[in-house]
Amino acid sequence: MACLSHTQTDHLLLIQIADLGGNQIISLLIMLVAGSLYSIVVAAQNWSNHTSVKKTILVHAASILLMLALTLTYGYQQLGRTYSDMSKQTTVGLIQGSIDTQFELTPEQYSEENKRQQQSYIQQSNLARQANENLSLLVWPESMYPFGPTYVTNPQPESTIYKPRHQNYADIDDATFRQHVAIVQDNLRRSNQNLLSLLNGNSTESSNNSIHLIAGTDIHDLSVVDTPTYNSAILFSPKGTVRDIYRKRHLVMFGEYIPLGNQFPWLYDLLPIGPGLAAGDGVLNFEIEGVVFVPNICFESTVPHLVRNMMQQSNTQGQRGDVMLNLTNDGWFWGSAMLDIHLRCNVMRAVEMRRPNLVAANTGISAWITPTGKIVQQEAKRKDGFVIAQVGTATYDSVYMRFGDILSIVAATLAGVAVLRSFESVSPNIKN
Repeated sequence: MACLSHTQTDHLLLIQIADLGGNQIISLLIMLVAGSLYSIVVAAQNWSNHTSVKKTILVHAASILLMLALTLTYGYQQLGRTYSDMSKQTTVGLIQGSIDTQFELTPEQYSEENKRQQQSYIQQSNLARQANENLSLLVWPESMYPFGPTYVTNPQPESTIYKPRHQNYADIDDATFRQHVAIVQDNLRRSNQNLLSLLNGNSTESSNNSIHLIAGTDIHDLSVVDTPTYNSAILFSPKGTVRDIYRKRHLVMFGEYIPLGNQFPWLYDLLPIGPGLAAGDGVLNFEIEGVVFVPNICFESTVPHLVRNMMQQSNTQGQRGDVMLNLTNDGWFWGSAMLDIHLRCNVMRAVEMRRPNLVAANTGISAWITPTGKIVQQEAKRKDGFVIAQVGTATYDSVYMRFGDILSIVAATLAGVAVLRSFESVSPNIKN
């Protein structure tokens, strides 16, 4: 997750080269500069051979100046470019609550915490709506949608509804379970409608009654035999209907699944994470007023090649991804430095893809990041609040988005060749 390059996210001129080779190229630059400085220091300690030392110092000093000059010149040029067309734009409210993740709560404590979570996110959403009357989209972080469970079933009336293989359902017959699912879905449908009506000002308090909501929650897919549970982001229309669902693809080991857990289910009894989650298998775009959002959840945004793959697939589907959207619940880390690292990862993704990156984070750090890595606005850690962002349609695809880790592959290949040649040169000496 954390890389050398993340130490430089405050230096916008320096990090613009990430759109050429990803954050790895910045780490490479740091290592090359550090290596040259080391060579200068070692050479200076051997001043007896004045001519050779002077040449070594000059070569490495010139190398440092050249690398930095090229990097900063490129950065200056890229900072002056325009990466979005704002003639078609969407105003987004990124909502942040401060709900720390806790285990071993009593049912009463859990109910109270869930009530506080719901009140916090509704209150901040209303404040965001009042702060900007042009708001078109609200985003609640991962796991912050208060209603559920969300059951996904085949819409055909006579389709099979599979029952989870959990001991809680062992004594329930299929007919009773089908009835239970119908009641839950009906209740959830009404809850969704009521919430979206409330967020839209009950159609009377505001002139803008077309606010969509993207919110993080778990869904249970009862249309397949395994009845998998997914960490998901749901797009709700202003009327509260479910428009689409993104299922998280890259799960966190020991946080969302245990290796070999499917083969040995008893492993899940050793940790308080429940029965584990399933990984989604596709990219989904959320289109709001002509602007296409490509969502990811939690630490997916820390994996550059995964995010690049999402953006690439978005383009090949004929619907160009304009904005990256990260929904994350960082309440697991209780305000630690992990929140800062996660934000720095999101800054890098913005520069690499040359797309705005919007972060809705429970406990922080929610942020609006431009395609140059500039943080226009962010919310403080462990504080209720919101961030208002305006984003448009993308006009530029970076070299990294188009060609991926080609520079890293070339560098790794050259390093491998160098290692092999070093073995070849050592072998004759060993024989002699």
